[in-house]
Order: sequence, then C-alpha cells, then structure tokens
Amino acid sequence: MPVSGMVLVLSDEPAVRDSALEALEREPGLTLGQRVGDRLPLVAETSSTPTCMALLERLATIEGVRAVLPVFHDFSDEPGDGQEERLDGAS
Repeated sequence: MPVSGMVLVLSDEPAVRDSALEALEREPGLTLGQRVGDRLPLVAETSSTPTCMALLERLATIEGVRAVLPVFHDFSDEPGDGQEERLDGAS
C-alpha cells in the first residue's frame, strides 16, 4: 500500500480555505495534520501508485487548494516486474 506525505498550500481567504478543509476531511485515505498558516501537512494511503497520482490530481482541483507539494512517497511494498525505468535514464 503506497503511503505519501504531502503539504497542501491553501487559500488565504478563510471561507474558501474552510470549504477546502471540509472537502479534504471527506476524502477517503487521508490523514490531515495540523494546519500552520496556509500549509496543511497530510498523509495519503492508497492502493497503488497510479491511484495515488490520481488522488494528487484530484486534490489539486479542490477550490481553495493552491498547490499540492509531494514530500514523500513509499511504494516499496508494491509488486514490480524488476523492469522499472530509472528516473535518470540509466539501466
């Protein structure tokens, strides 16, 4: 089960920010941290890396979320075929 840590940058407008927080509280698989100013740390547990990527995209569309900043992603327990492409292009 992939686990991702991220920080969301929220709107400065209180009503918009509160609406975003309500939407985030309804999102399954999220554990919200303590908001500090316009930053909200959270942890997401998803069933796969593609599901996590879809979640990141969905979070970015919530009104009041100005940015989604991924901090950590652990996918070590996901099955792989050993043929994953390295980010640096090396074999």
